[in-house]
Amino acid sequence: VLTGFMLFLSIGLIAQVSLPNIFTDNMVLQRDMPVTVWGKAGKGEKVTVSVDKWKTSVKANARGEWKTTLPSMPYGGPYSMEVAGSKNEIIYQNVLIGDVWLCSGQSNME
Repeated sequence: VLTGFMLFLSIGLIAQVSLPNIFTDNMVLQRDMPVTVWGKAGKGEKVTVSVDKWKTSVKANARGEWKTTLPSMPYGGPYSMEVAGSKNEIIYQNVLIGDVWLCSGQSNME
């Protein structure tokens, strides 16, 4: 009985919308290009992602995986990014739209 109850609880936790740790407060999303957002949810669950006036929705597949793309957005912010499913909502604060630069390899980079 205890094993069945624990399985029931774990299934309930899996059904909540979640995103990988690459998405955080204070993040910068690339401007003038579509932005892909992905994560996990309950199978068949509708997930809505919105940043300011831009919004997109998708349903999770049979494995509970979902992926959607926000349209190209001009620079701006700070905004909130809201990711909502039927059981929970995740809100990231201080999201900026701008240029994302990745630099590495030089000890004299300042």
